[in-house]
Amino acid sequence: DIGFDREKALKNPSPSPHKPSMLQDLERGRSMEIATTFLICQDLARQAGLKTPTLDVIAPLCAARAPHRSCPDRSPVA
Repeated sequence: DIGFDREKALKNPSPSPHKPSMLQDLERGRSMEIATTFLICQDLARQAGLKTPTLDVIAPLCAARAPHRSCPDRSPVA
């Protein structure tokens, strides 16, 4: 047990009323800046020989949900 209360997190994931900028972009149909948020970090980590399992999942999921469904320098997400 790591002490994570899933029900509590779902009820109030953040005490702040502020929405992350990527969520605001998604809601307004704007570009979500996936490359600058995820892909650059992923590339730098890989160059350093680090594994990026979380970014490997999150980046394509965000790209699939993005209003503009392609990532610079990457294959378009179907």
